[in-house]
Amino acid sequence: DSAFINGGQEWSLGTNCIIDTTKTLNGHPSCKSFQSGLTENKWRGCITGCLPKQHASFASGETLTYSCWYYVEDASLIDNGFALELKGAKDGTTNVVGIDTCSIDKKSVVTKKWTRISKTVTLTTR
Repeated sequence: DSAFINGGQEWSLGTNCIIDTTKTLNGHPSCKSFQSGLTENKWRGCITGCLPKQHASFASGETLTYSCWYYVEDASLIDNGFALELKGAKDGTTNVVGIDTCSIDKKSVVTKKWTRISKTVTLTTR
């Protein structure tokens, strides 16, 4: 449910994150993260475990593209930047590990328009 069609039903929202029905992309709501006064870099966003193939398994050597759209009103309110992280459980376990990260630094942030970030990775055995 990447378009939040079911609200936040398939999503876990971090501290100070909401499903925002006022800022939409193609008529679909967005996830808004509004943070202030933080003294350390920490995860503040939304996460879902639902892929196009729910509970899908992938093999080493397969390629996978992950992406998201973002909208930033005012980049001066961002300290460092933000990231999209791909995580998964190795060998069917529940031990979730980071597979890859797509980061945007503050200088590269596009403002006042929806912008897509994406990355294609080839999965490897860890």
